[in-house]
Amino acid sequence: MHKTSEETQMAIAQAIEERNCIQAELDLASRRFRKLVYAAHAQALRAERLSAEYATASQQVVRSVQDVVQGCSPLVNSSQTSGSSFILHHFNLN
Repeated sequence: MHKTSEETQMAIAQAIEERNCIQAELDLASRRFRKLVYAAHAQALRAERLSAEYATASQQVVRSVQDVVQGCSPLVNSSQTSGSSFILHHFNLN
């Protein structure tokens, strides 16, 4: 049995429609993927920035503790050392 011209056209139209649906799904998946990659990149940049801020804050804490340990009197000389003023401020000692 040979397909008629109309049956052949219907089969081709159906195949085209299926292909177009797959293309639409592929386009959507690609957009979602690009959005996720962009979001991941933004989060990586944020993590780098926060890591740098954390390192700076940690160094400040170390300097502050060293100031106190080395005999600075933070209650008397708080204006002389930034490390001591950091401790005074964060522990509400001033």
